[in-house]
Amino acid sequence: MSTTESSPTHKFVPPPGRTLFIIGQDNDTLGKYMAAIPSPHPGGVTSYTSFNRLEGTTSKANYGSGNLFLDDLVEKHPESVIALGLGLVDYLPVIPSGQANRKIDTLLDLLATYDRPVFLRFGYEFDGEWNHYDPAEFKQGWTSFRNRMQEKGITNVAMVWQSATYCGGTYQQKPIEA
Repeated sequence: MSTTESSPTHKFVPPPGRTLFIIGQDNDTLGKYMAAIPSPHPGGVTSYTSFNRLEGTTSKANYGSGNLFLDDLVEKHPESVIALGLGLVDYLPVIPSGQANRKIDTLLDLLATYDRPVFLRFGYEFDGEWNHYDPAEFKQGWTSFRNRMQEKGITNVAMVWQSATYCGGTYQQKPIEA
């Protein structure tokens, strides 16, 4: 990615000629990786939570594929950026209405305490059939969340897209552009 006036030119973009290496996807796997390859530290570490309960952020959670605990990752990987997947299944409609502002504020306030960039994978795998995100609701939710983030002055969080890239197609076979 080249930097231009309209693209970020600060800590979110690796310097020219460099790549940001982010690994995941749970604390246990990251621990095993670091035991096998103790140096250098990864450029970034991955975790997940859901908008429903924000589980795995300030205490351990496990969806069945390994322990998630964001605060622990932040402590153990002080030089790494965070890539946080935020699941939004069944919650997109309440975000634009303002009904979700308290939950948004809780998450953003936590992420703001981390002295590092956070790539917030808002509605990760947005095009996956299993998430059933309506494209119009997704766009409205994205815009409302982003506006709330700007109102709060959160500067260390970048909202990013993460598609599922599933070979079986997209939700309701809608084009990815939708």
